[in-house]
Amino acid sequence: MGMTEFERAADEVRAAEDRRQLALRQRDWAALREILDEGFVYHHWHGKTDDREHWLAHLEDYVGYRTERDSLTVEVFGNVAVTVGAARNVIVKAAGAEPVTSSVVAIQVWTRAGGAWRQAAHHSIKQPG
Repeated sequence: MGMTEFERAADEVRAAEDRRQLALRQRDWAALREILDEGFVYHHWHGKTDDREHWLAHLEDYVGYRTERDSLTVEVFGNVAVTVGAARNVIVKAAGAEPVTSSVVAIQVWTRAGGAWRQAAHHSIKQPG
């Protein structure tokens, strides 16, 4: 039995999220810019909100960034998908600095246009500990 349209779309969103994570680890800002929608909004766990260009500029200040995912649930609603998952973000702010780790639940909104999934929004909720 073949995959349903929902299952196929959910796999495409997971693959887009994998590409986003790879671009972050490799500091590939051009690839990340392609994955993020022009209207992208990033809401940090501490309350600050960035648009795409401000978030990318913020990332360029770091020397290392990676996310360790515990889980990722994908729900697809036509050309919109919502992902929810627990993760640990590990950030190195400067050469030789100790990594800063934050445990969060991330909620992301993805939209599909022209056959490609792009991230439209990201919201993090810090977890205790």
